[in-house]
Amino acid sequence: MAKGSINKSLCNIKDGVFLEEADDEDRTLIEEQARKEWSTFVVSRGRELKPGGYLVVVTPSCNEGNTSTCHIAGGPMQLGGLVRNMYKEGLITEDEYLNTNFNTHYLRTEVDFREPFTHSHSEVTGLGLEMVSVRGSKHYVHHPVYDIVDKDAKEKEQYAEHIVAGIRPWLYYVIYGGLNQSRTETEKQTIVEEYFNRVYRHAYSNSNHKPYMVVSEVVIRKSNH
Repeated sequence: MAKGSINKSLCNIKDGVFLEEADDEDRTLIEEQARKEWSTFVVSRGRELKPGGYLVVVTPSCNEGNTSTCHIAGGPMQLGGLVRNMYKEGLITEDEYLNTNFNTHYLRTEVDFREPFTHSHSEVTGLGLEMVSVRGSKHYVHHPVYDIVDKDAKEKEQYAEHIVAGIRPWLYYVIYGGLNQSRTETEKQTIVEEYFNRVYRHAYSNSNHKPYMVVSEVVIRKSNH
């Protein structure tokens, strides 16, 4: 997947964790960096392609309806809000809150993907690269418990467990990485587990949400000449 990282020296999202929580100033900085990184990615892969070769990239994105991946009811705003609440309650410091950022640009649109090919970009042109297609799609995560409308307590527990299992692998080190290095390992693990317990409780209380992913398939071709 092609990601756009948020350079820590560039900015920290001031009141949140995810791009959607950034203010206009920080979002502009992040999006500009992501634009440059996408162009760099295209050029780098273009150099590796043989003439006539194709590059297929599948990456999180934002569709025409301004919809993006939503793992849990409330989406990234909810996940970021849980970190904010822990700061307000004194469980983590202000610095730890500010240092907890999900360093990935996941809201690119079709226009963003096409940008290196619609502007004068000497390296893209010189490499003979052309955009073949951009296709966005929304995929609901499949699991039997997600389809149950009126869940009983056991089904809600199962639902919440699966939601946490889907979020924990990519968010664990985001939360852990924001914590102060002066904390003991036990302290860090306690805080991280408290965060995911809150994710679990929110999922349990909002068990009718059906998680989905929004991705774009980008196809790029290198000419034979």
